[in-house]
Amino acid sequence: MTSPTPAQLRAARVHAGLTQAAAATLAGLGAQSRWAEYESGARGMDAVRWRYFLHVAGIKRIAFSAAKKQNDF
Repeated sequence: MTSPTPAQLRAARVHAGLTQAAAATLAGLGAQSRWAEYESGARGMDAVRWRYFLHVAGIKRIAFSAAKKQNDF
């Protein structure tokens, strides 16, 4: 998966019914201004955070496999 475009970010946020502040919080960002920077194209969102946002916003669920049992971490 690649990093999203500003248009994709805005479309996903609007689709989820979120404000920029709510989207920033859901994506684990410290401030709404960071989300605004992503949507304006001033900064690029990394693909991992994008996938995470899509998952927690309920837009695209990511299947997780069960961890293998191990005695150590």
